[in-house]
Amino acid sequence: MDIFAKLPGMPGLFLASLFSASLSTLSSGLSSLAALTWADIFKPLIGDISEIKATVIIKTTVVCFGGLACAVSFMVSQVGGVLTQGCLIGGFTGLALGFWISMGMNFSPSVKKSPGLSPASTENCYADALYNSTGGSSTLASMNRPGEVDPRYLISLTDTILFFLPGSVRQWIKSIGPQYMEEKYK
Repeated sequence: MDIFAKLPGMPGLFLASLFSASLSTLSSGLSSLAALTWADIFKPLIGDISEIKATVIIKTTVVCFGGLACAVSFMVSQVGGVLTQGCLIGGFTGLALGFWISMGMNFSPSVKKSPGLSPASTENCYADALYNSTGGSSTLASMNRPGEVDPRYLISLTDTILFFLPGSVRQWIKSIGPQYMEEKYK
């Protein structure tokens, strides 16, 4: 605010961007909290309902959590003289509680583990069929052969990253490797 005070509109733009970033973070946190509350608490209690009703419940939960967060912020503003030791004790207590919950979820024998997914079929996979038609192996983690990709779909590193070099140097760098391209793409 002090740096941009003399430029008209800049302090407002700075504050708007600051509030925008914090509200974006807050809204994503509230949304994820509401989604977890739905999945872990409400859905097992209610059972299967329509998507519209579930969406209304989740949005209502977001509003409730937002109101709760505002109420807590007003309560914290009324607390005076919070000591450093109290902040440290609260921070470490929260860290220990989170660690305890995490370890319990990962190592407790009473927590039901979900089975891993079985490998999916690639029977109708277009990329797999295309690669097999060119004589390659049936793996999907394969690379394109040199010259198979149309250069119009490639980004020239020499033009975008090395733009500060003289044109003759950029042209020399571009000329490295065209022997691997098909003639119609040169």
